[in-house]
Amino acid sequence: MSIYLHIFPLVAGISLVYAATRHEDWIQIRRHALRLCGFILGLLAVAMVLLLVVNTQI
Repeated sequence: MSIYLHIFPLVAGISLVYAATRHEDWIQIRRHALRLCGFILGLLAVAMVLLLVVNTQI
């Protein structure tokens, strides 16, 4: 289970770096990084739910 805890810092780091390549103002970087982080985590959550449903054959 501890390997899954690495997802949060990885997604945060990826989001910050990507946002920093798009903007120069720190406020815009944080705003874009938060939106991107939410999108990535949401996408991962949807994928996890779909895989759990397929695995349990509901």
